[in-house]
Amino acid sequence: MFVTDQSGGIFSSNITNTPLQFTEALPSTAQLTTPVALDYNPNTLMLYWSDTSLSSIEWYSFATNQQGRFVSFEAGHVNGLVIDKIGNKLYWTSLQEVRIEVINLDGTNRTILFDTSLDKPSGIEIDTTNGYLYWTDWGTDMIERAQLDDLSTRTAIVTTGLQSPTGLALSVSDSGGKMYWCDGGTDLIEAANLDGTNRTTLVTVIRTHPFNIKIYGNYLYWTDWADAKIYWYERMTGTLSSGVDNQFGQPGALYIGPFTADNQDDCDAKCFNGGTCVFTTDDISVCECPYGYMDQTCSTVVGYCPCALP
Repeated sequence: MFVTDQSGGIFSSNITNTPLQFTEALPSTAQLTTPVALDYNPNTLMLYWSDTSLSSIEWYSFATNQQGRFVSFEAGHVNGLVIDKIGNKLYWTSLQEVRIEVINLDGTNRTILFDTSLDKPSGIEIDTTNGYLYWTDWGTDMIERAQLDDLSTRTAIVTTGLQSPTGLALSVSDSGGKMYWCDGGTDLIEAANLDGTNRTTLVTVIRTHPFNIKIYGNYLYWTDWADAKIYWYERMTGTLSSGVDNQFGQPGALYIGPFTADNQDDCDAKCFNGGTCVFTTDDISVCECPYGYMDQTCSTVVGYCPCALP
């Protein structure tokens, strides 16, 4: 797990640790001012984040221990970014420039996808299985999506009952696919089908301000600006944590997934019932299970890692 702290740090933790224990993810020489959005590519060991004070998207390579500037803005406040690990692209939302853009991971072909009918675009996610891009907008108070190969299909799929939707997460492996979001205005964690139907409220987070949300197996994790904590919610039992306080100043974006893609095919072969194998930072294999199934952890990648019914 990686998490940005807008006070000036990026932290990491092994997701299997109980409780979560965070340490600085980058060396002290790394240039960090106000990191907000973040995503990680386990195929290349590259971490990407936005820095609102520097008006840029930065990268850090864990393979070479080098940092660089990927995208610069005149006045860029990027609240959300996501890597397409199959198409080798990076998508982001820009609050100040009020647009959604994409660029190849080799730095070529930077393109504006949308710059109309937006106000404060924030969270962004990609569904490579079905070919959709999703985003939230806490200015228009909507969640929208569009087909990646036909941007004219742009559609607002959640248009009511939102006040400040920020974070967004997708789980294509759930039955029929699900999306989850947090709203800092309503203080709700909600879920719906990928087309916006069958909307339900999962958690009411009183007197807090959820910002970014991610899904990992049967768990939802989110950061909270009001009390500077990370929370999680177990979807199958409805259990809500009391929050992890790592003395964050203002936790921002989360990445939860494998640190390395090594042995991915071998690991996937050990998962059953629709599970996908992921690796922790200690190279422990874990099945990311569809909703309704329990996570099973293996001590090594050669063991079995089934998704089991409770």
